[in-house]
Amino acid sequence: MGKVKSAICLVLATLIIAALSFICFVALPASGGSITQFDPVVTWIDKDANLGVEYGANDAYRGGGYLATFYPEGVISATEYDDNLASMQKGSKEYDEYKSKYAQVGNLYYDEKENLDAEGKVSEEFAAKFNYAKERLVERYERMHIEDLRIDIADDYILRVFVPQASSSLTAYTATFSLFSNMGDLEVLYGTSDDVAAATTVLPAAGKSIGDYVKSATTMTDGAGTHYVVVNFTSAGKDRLASRTADAATNGGYLFFKVGEGTVISLPISSPIENAQLPISSTSFTTEYVKALAILIDSTANAKVAASDVYEGSFSLHVDSVVTMRALYGDSALIYMYIAFGVLFVLMMVFFFVRYGLLGFVHLYTYMFFLLVTLLCMWSVPFVTVSTGTYAAVLLASLLLSASQVFVYERARKEYASGKTMTAAVKNAYKSTFWHVFDLHVVVAGVSFITYAISLGGLSGFAFVLGLASLFSGICALALGRFMWAIMMRFTNKQGKFCHFKRKEVEEDED
Repeated sequence: MGKVKSAICLVLATLIIAALSFICFVALPASGGSITQFDPVVTWIDKDANLGVEYGANDAYRGGGYLATFYPEGVISATEYDDNLASMQKGSKEYDEYKSKYAQVGNLYYDEKENLDAEGKVSEEFAAKFNYAKERLVERYERMHIEDLRIDIADDYILRVFVPQASSSLTAYTATFSLFSNMGDLEVLYGTSDDVAAATTVLPAAGKSIGDYVKSATTMTDGAGTHYVVVNFTSAGKDRLASRTADAATNGGYLFFKVGEGTVISLPISSPIENAQLPISSTSFTTEYVKALAILIDSTANAKVAASDVYEGSFSLHVDSVVTMRALYGDSALIYMYIAFGVLFVLMMVFFFVRYGLLGFVHLYTYMFFLLVTLLCMWSVPFVTVSTGTYAAVLLASLLLSASQVFVYERARKEYASGKTMTAAVKNAYKSTFWHVFDLHVVVAGVSFITYAISLGGLSGFAFVLGLASLFSGICALALGRFMWAIMMRFTNKQGKFCHFKRKEVEEDED
């Protein structure tokens, strides 16, 4: 490639980096209409509320999230027990019945008849119910891919779920608490009135599994912004549903979806359900609610172990309280993270320019492409937020790219020192290091994506971003870095000096 073509490529690369930098980092003023400025991409990416980002009306609420406490059916706290007793007249029949109904085990009060054995300990049946409910709750929230979500167990049989506030709506995820507390198997019922108690079960048929009739549940948003839950039936499910709702065209009716004892969908219909796909919408459906509802139906329909195989009767969780919490890392954590990143970036570039001279510009261009593309991808993936996990992932991928560049540069230094021309030294350096760098990036990306697929909460976001950034790092290190080196070297006749490379003998300028 001649100097003219190299100059054109370098100018184009500079313009692209400049344009992407403006898009990612610079707020541009706008005039006219209600838009006063165009915000940069870095502000569009959702932020983990634990970093102290402002949310809510007039930016009055800084970070934090919601902590919901789930109590199993027939289990109450000592506070609730004492409050309920205090509200009753001591010595009354109601007071005595309530007091005899519950027995204290540890810090909790249990329905003695339903949940304790003859020795006054938690029964094996209750423990099995709780463990099943815990596994279902973890599975559902895992599929939500909410950054930095945490699920803990307290007092052996209490579940606590912390959902960070990572959107402009303070109630974005709170609806999942009541939805995901429904436990049990999925049933589809049909009735001629809106009373679910008067409806009859359509799916599944007696002796069959709901998985034989309901294939999956997904989400959809139309052009008007309406959100849908789409229930996908098998051929058997479609045929049975069509035959059982045949009178809906004449009498009308309601289709109910129940999980355990809780009704999660009540759908009025005026014609038979004859399609394999059933889209369901409501004016109250938000993006988060539709996603949670689809996960609830899909996970219950495709559960590897049905609730009826674990225990008899019903079992559910109930949300005792939802507490709003402040930002975990303080009100200014995000600002400190940006400052720290800037300091690390400067230190990285100082190292490359001191060690490799003007070759540092090759790394600068390569790294800027890597960083800008990574930020654009983080913005385009809905569940990725700026958090301590994703911040660490970008730093690790940056280290991976920098280490790969150093590995290649040092190999080229040795080749050049042995007497080879700069062109031959660079070619041999990339040839001898290619598979080492390639394998390293593939392994990191592969492990990261596998971790993302099986993990929950903050580790999920960290793993996904690390996997994505590792792929970009590999491409930049093996292809873009070499290309930038080739075009920049065209503008000097003293190539060894350009890179701070020296031969073993006395350094001679190359022509």
